[in-house]
Amino acid sequence: YENRVYDSKGVAHPEEPVKMGPNIKDWPEMSALTKNLLLKVVSEIHDPVTTTDELIPSGETSSYRSNPLGLAEFTLSRKDPDYVPRAKEIQRAEKVRLAGGHPCHEIPELKDIMRVVRTKFPDASHESFGIGSTIFAVKPGAVEEKAGTIRAYVVKGEALTEFTMTLGDLTDEERQIILEGCLINYNRVS
Repeated sequence: YENRVYDSKGVAHPEEPVKMGPNIKDWPEMSALTKNLLLKVVSEIHDPVTTTDELIPSGETSSYRSNPLGLAEFTLSRKDPDYVPRAKEIQRAEKVRLAGGHPCHEIPELKDIMRVVRTKFPDASHESFGIGSTIFAVKPGAVEEKAGTIRAYVVKGEALTEFTMTLGDLTDEERQIILEGCLINYNRVS
């Protein structure tokens, strides 16, 4: 997809820069999925989410439909108003990691968590683990080998407890989108 400027006769002028309105923003850069992930549960939803309006409310968000980061500010605003600040805290640590820094400086508890992770995975480091946030939900809404389940661990205190996550029936294309980090990255590569 290319943005183009057209004259009154419908002729494209690719040399002309596209002028975007004040609330039209490009999709943010997203990194590809790392082999290992360290995810912090930043919201728990125990009742079923039945409409998209519960995830991102319509109405007040309509002016942000072409502004992904602006729209994201409203995520779960009706179900869990503190979700966005908690997710942003984790995002800051990942940005530090991607820039070659130490995410533990951004979130000191990561140092203790990684110490526990290293009891089972001695080679674990901030270079080999992506850092992100996740939502625990009763009904929400790894990959490369087409596994139906993923072995995961919960770090709580000094304990590392194993559990199994399921992926469901993903198509090859859906798996590739996940591996690329997002649909925008997938479309840029394709």
